[in-house]
This record gives sequence, C-alpha cells and structure tokens, in this order.
Amino acid sequence: MDDLGGADDRRSGTPPGGGTPQTCPILLDFFRRRLPAHHRELAEDLSQETLLAMLRALEAGKIEGVTDRTSYALGIARRKFNDLLRIQYRENRMLEGSGRAGGSSAPARERDVEEGVLHAEWRRLLHKALRRLNREERELLLLLFFLDLDHREACRQLKISSPQGSRLKYRAIEKLRFELRVGRQRSR
Repeated sequence: MDDLGGADDRRSGTPPGGGTPQTCPILLDFFRRRLPAHHRELAEDLSQETLLAMLRALEAGKIEGVTDRTSYALGIARRKFNDLLRIQYRENRMLEGSGRAGGSSAPARERDVEEGVLHAEWRRLLHKALRRLNREERELLLLLFFLDLDHREACRQLKISSPQGSRLKYRAIEKLRFELRVGRQRSR
C-alpha cells in the first residue's frame, strides 16, 4: 500500500493538471486523529513537513531499498508528532517553573529524576522484550501500536489474513507480557 499521492489521485491534493501534492490523505488523517479539531492548520503543516522530509530522504538516496514508502512516511510523521509533544511539554514545564517564586523545590527535582530512571528502565525492558519476538510479530505490533494502523491495514501490509494477524498479535502480546514480567523480577 504505497498511497502517498500522485498526479492521478484526487485524494492526494494534487492540483488539476498535475503538479506537486500539497498534502497526503494518509498523513493528514494521521495528524488529525491526534490533534484537537481546532488544530486543522497544524495538522496540514505537519503533513507537509513530513512530505518534505520524505522528499529530502528520497533525494539523498536514503530510502532506495524501502519497498513500502507509506510506512516509512508514517514513521517520519510519528517522529514529527513526538517532537511536537516534547516541545509542548518543555514549554509547559518552563511556564510552571517560572510561575513559582524560587523555582522548583528539591523534592520535586528528586521525584523527576526517579521518574526518569523508572522510565528509562521500562524502555530498556521493552526494547529487550521486543528483540525477543520474531520479525513478523514485531512488525505487526509496530504497525498496530506505533504507526496506529488498524488491524486490517496492518495485516494487508504483512500480507497475512486477518485471523492469522489476530493470532499473531495475541501470541506477541503474551510473549511481551512474559518478558516484561521476567525482566522486572530480574531487575529487582
């Protein structure tokens, strides 16, 4: 499924008579699902930035071996969205910090450090558990949970039937649960 838009695709936003697509329906939908309704322009801006990043990668020859460019573009979109969230989080933290007289207290800073350590530990355990899955299980989980494709689209990407995808997803989640449980017990 490589539907990033083209000259003959009316949904792509391509002007009549050809030209460059202004937005991509898949990317636009990706951002619109994650942003509040009143941020339509931001969703359009982010989808255009994603397309530009994709074009830069194409020009640089970074994605010549990539067969599914839609998944690649959705990966870029996910990173752009996460960057936006990080920026908003930092701005909110700065506003909270500037509103207090004397800055943040020592216990609050210690709590932030503890939360950061716990977050890093969970990320390490999850990364380790994901590596233990076979390629097909890992790809299915990435498509479903990180690229937010629906079940049918993810199965189509992997060229498997929907029931087979359900079984694969169930097995992969069970393996992850087991690995995370075992990993947590080892780290104590």
